Amino acid sequence: MPGESVGTPHFPYRSIFRTPDRIQAAAKGPGGNTALFLAGTNGGSWRNDGLTVGGFVPVDMMTDGRINALASDNDFIFAVGQGGHLAWSSQGSEFRVVPNPDLNDLNDVTYAGVNATDRFRVAVGAGGRILRSVRPIPTGGLVPPTFSPVTSNTTQTLNAVAFCSSCTNVVVAVGANGTIIRSTDFGATWSAATVPAGYNGVGTNFTDVVNVPGTTNFIVGVGGSWSGTSSLLRSTDSGATFSAFATTPLLNTAITALHGES
Repeated sequence: MPGESVGTPHFPYRSIFRTPDRIQAAAKGPGGNTALFLAGTNGGSWRNDGLTVGGFVPVDMMTDGRINALASDNDFIFAVGQGGHLAWSSQGSEFRVVPNPDLNDLNDVTYAGVNATDRFRVAVGAGGRILRSVRPIPTGGLVPPTFSPVTSNTTQTLNAVAFCSSCTNVVVAVGANGTIIRSTDFGATWSAATVPAGYNGVGTNFTDVVNVPGTTNFIVGVGGSWSGTSSLLRSTDSGATFSAFATTPLLNTAITALHGES
């Protein structure tokens, strides 16, 4: 596809905010300017790199379906969405499709890893689907990403995924019917985390998960139906066990999205 070469990226997006209707990603662009990237329903997306006169310009994400999530590392920006759509861009101006024969929706994507040699990407979605990309060491330019399926040990829909840069290789994914799963090897293998009573039944929908920057703590948003006391769960042991988060005042209304920065 013409128009954008695979080269040095302009910027990594480090602040990503999701709601049921849109995704907003923010970063420092060229010359320290704040860059914004917006994506929404029906594949619509717009970009402002902080230098563009006249505001946002449209960006083709190579789909007419819904974009559910954005993520980035130091190489690429990734977009996932309806019908298993998975696309990447090295500079944010144009996207290219990553082949994915699985047509189940992808709901979220994150990068995992803190060093140049251990940076991975993990996407999660319907039916417990997890796709993982291993970042090869560049040898003269960036290498276009490829993703492969891994076993999640769940058939429940996964709504969100988050990486903990202060933990040891830990990635946590959350989803439908009280599902929280955890990986300690950058998303290669997964097992169930411990979920408290009142949150581990049919109808409890974990909507989002974030790592608290600089800590090994995770926060999970709760939706659907539950019998616990709070609509937030917290882990203080790198995502191995979760308990109700007793905030003041107590938060017990359904959570649709959480926001975290790395």
